[in-house]
Amino acid sequence: MLYTYSEQIAPLNYERQEYLTGNYTGIQLVDIDQDGSLELLAGNRNINSLEIWEYSPEFNNLNLANTIQFDNDVHDFQVADFDKDNDLDIAVGLRFDGLRYVTNNGDGSWLVSSIDPTYSWRVQVADFNQDGNLDLLDGVGRPFAKVFYGDGQGNFREQSAPNQGFPLSNGLSLSVADLDNDDLTDIFGIESVSFSQGANYLRAYLNQGDGSWSNSVGPTDPFSVPPFFAEAVGNVSVGDLDRNSYLDLVAYQRDSSNLSEDTEILIFKGSSSGGSLIWDLQQLDLIPTTVSGGIVSTEVGIADFNDDGNLDVFAKQENFSDLNVYLGDGEGNFDKQIVSIESPGDNFHSLAVGDVNGDGISDIVLDIDSTGFQVLYQTPADNVVVPEPSFLMTLGTLALIGLVRKISDVINSVKN
Repeated sequence: MLYTYSEQIAPLNYERQEYLTGNYTGIQLVDIDQDGSLELLAGNRNINSLEIWEYSPEFNNLNLANTIQFDNDVHDFQVADFDKDNDLDIAVGLRFDGLRYVTNNGDGSWLVSSIDPTYSWRVQVADFNQDGNLDLLDGVGRPFAKVFYGDGQGNFREQSAPNQGFPLSNGLSLSVADLDNDDLTDIFGIESVSFSQGANYLRAYLNQGDGSWSNSVGPTDPFSVPPFFAEAVGNVSVGDLDRNSYLDLVAYQRDSSNLSEDTEILIFKGSSSGGSLIWDLQQLDLIPTTVSGGIVSTEVGIADFNDDGNLDVFAKQENFSDLNVYLGDGEGNFDKQIVSIESPGDNFHSLAVGDVNGDGISDIVLDIDSTGFQVLYQTPADNVVVPEPSFLMTLGTLALIGLVRKISDVINSVKN
């Protein structure tokens, strides 16, 4: 296990608020109105909507500010200025109903249009063809992934996607990043193959710059047994954890046929050998799997919880009241801390990290079972110097080293 690097790390301390207002997925913290403060965006499965919540300094709480209605559950979404009108729009992946584009009209209203009807798990944004317009990767429920090129005016057309080789798979854990430092955005993540096929794979598809993709340069051997591997819906699961300029991926693995076996929290550590990209599999932790004789699901991801500029890892089991946080030192070592979230729940979907209340310290927002969400406001421990608020801290989860830095550069270049 890798969480052994220090005994002097300041403990994470939080004060908690509950909002019992729905069944939430795809939680993110984004400055959607560009006023310098983060808003909470989250899909409410109870009413098939994407909700926008704003923080009130006067009452120290979040208030529902806007609601965007859909025909089905929100799985994932990404926010960017797709039509170059200086307002932030939203690309939304819906359960059963596919990929939607939500135009920000600039007056608090929204226009929803359909891009594709295929069941959507995961949405990512990049400029794949380097034409200055933002494109979309849609991780779908068979056949794995779709790619859509944007025209800079809010229109999208489907282009060729990687050929994964398995027809019964889904792309619920895909991310986009420049893996080989050629200034082209690649596709990286876990291909979750159907139960009947019995395996899941690490996939890395390199952008060839001509609209085509390489065969996967990731390992060809499966890493797990059914049912799931690296379920990271709504969570960033890729980043450069050890600052070696190669991207790593966090995932989990468990055996559904053995209820007594713990869940492995894994890191695929990126590097190169002989000019080829490689990922070495390392175990970060083992956490309990069984609760009252049943199987529970796991969510894993990457964020900077303590604002030290190093990426950290988290893992959360359904039905457990603890969030496992592994604070990174930027060299690939971790210090494990347990954050109590009090409401365990049996359905955990997503988590976001960012400065909710504007005090310069990153907070946590995550869903509660099927009943609501909770905000954990971070409070500094005794004798700990709180860093001054910075641009990176204000962006919270978006200020991730490696992966999101590359995505931010793309988005900024398009806006400029």
